[in-house]
Amino acid sequence: MTAKISITDEQGDAFVRFDEFEDVVLALELVAMLAKDVRERPQLWKWIVTGMQNAMQGAMAVTLAGTDGCGALRHKSQLRNREWLNNITSERPVRVMADYPTLLARAQNAELMQGPPLAVSADELRTLERLNEVRREFAHFNPMGWSIGLNYLLNIMPVALTAVAFLLQERPLIHLSEGQKTRISDALATARNSFAAFPRDVHTPPLSIRRIVAS
Repeated sequence: MTAKISITDEQGDAFVRFDEFEDVVLALELVAMLAKDVRERPQLWKWIVTGMQNAMQGAMAVTLAGTDGCGALRHKSQLRNREWLNNITSERPVRVMADYPTLLARAQNAELMQGPPLAVSADELRTLERLNEVRREFAHFNPMGWSIGLNYLLNIMPVALTAVAFLLQERPLIHLSEGQKTRISDALATARNSFAAFPRDVHTPPLSIRRIVAS
C-alpha cells in the first residue's frame, strides 16, 4: 500500500495521507531508490543518510509505541498523556516524540519493547549513533565545506539496515499491511545489494570526516 491521495473536503482539495508506518516504509524506499544511483551522483549521500536516519528513528518509534501509544514519547509527554488516558477529557496533551538517542536507549531495554529488544555490540551501537550525528550535520550545518569518507558511510548503512529489519519484521503487534511488509523486504534487499556492490576505498580511513570552515 502506498500513500494515497484522498479528496476529503467540499472544495475538492486533495490531501496526501501518511501515518507512522507508511513513513518508515517510504524512508526505506527512498534509501533503496537513491542507493542505485549514488555511485554516479555522490551528493545523493545526503538524502540517503537523511532517509536512513528517518527509517531508523521511525522503526524505533513504532516498535516502542506500545498499546497506549506513549512508549516513544518524551518522559514528561508520556506522563501527561498516560494521565490523560486514565481520565479522558476533550483536551489531550501534546504528544512530543523522544529524541533519537533516547529511542535508541529504550529500544535496547527488554521491558520497554514489544518483542525482543535491539541487541547490538558496542561498535554497532556507536555506528547507529554516528548515523544520527551525520544526519544532524546535514540538517544543521554552518556554512562550510566538509567531506565524509566513503568507508565511513558504507560502514553505517549495513548496521542501520540490519537494525531496521530487526525492529520491523516478525513483530505481530506492529500493524503493517502485507503490502507494506513486502515493500520493506524489497527496499532492504535493494539497498543492501547496492551498498555491497560499492568498491571500498582502501586509502580512506573507515572513520573520516573533514571540515573546511568558510572564511
